[in-house]
Amino acid sequence: LSNESSVYAREGSCAHAVAELCLTNGKDATVYKGEIVAGFSEIDVDQEMCDAIQTYLDTVRGELEAYAAEGYDDVEFDVEVKFDLSHIYPDMFGTCDAAIYFPRWKKLSVFDYKHGYVSVPVERNKQTMYYGVGALTGKHNRAVDEIELIIVQPNALGAPVKRWTCDVNDMLDFISDLTAAAKETDNPFAAFKAGPWCKYCPAGRVPNRCSTIENLVLE
Repeated sequence: LSNESSVYAREGSCAHAVAELCLTNGKDATVYKGEIVAGFSEIDVDQEMCDAIQTYLDTVRGELEAYAAEGYDDVEFDVEVKFDLSHIYPDMFGTCDAAIYFPRWKKLSVFDYKHGYVSVPVERNKQTMYYGVGALTGKHNRAVDEIELIIVQPNALGAPVKRWTCDVNDMLDFISDLTAAAKETDNPFAAFKAGPWCKYCPAGRVPNRCSTIENLVLE
């Protein structure tokens, strides 16, 4: 199972690398069909992968085109945005797939591309909100009234593009919860909780490795 998971993870990372190249160079995904992507020589960039990536590209570019259609050219567009959240808690950081700030609309759009096949909800999605915090606090002195979190997941069942709109207060509430959760990671007596997320943990696949998972199974 761990080998299978690593293969899917590598494929997803390769898809992200191709998406970054396309957004940076203004190309469509099919340009990289059959190409060897640096760092992913074992991954086949086939038509299926290109089609999934293109859904993401079209979604991001559609936002930019809608803004340009109103005659504005002051958009701030960042791809694979590395952010530092150590001001919230030490050693907290991450990377956002893409973020667009629309000054005239006072809107921030944050994109989360997921190449996997397990559908996830967008409303109050903690991972995507984490990216939102990074995009929001990474640059200061920007007027933001609206934040739209956009998950693009073309390989999963259901809508390939899911959106949820919130405001800065929602993000501030999330930061409060995030800070509390981060502090718990340094608590040697923190309570463990097993759930669906445990399927991604190597300890969950080894007998007698995690008592929390075993107790959940026995309940």
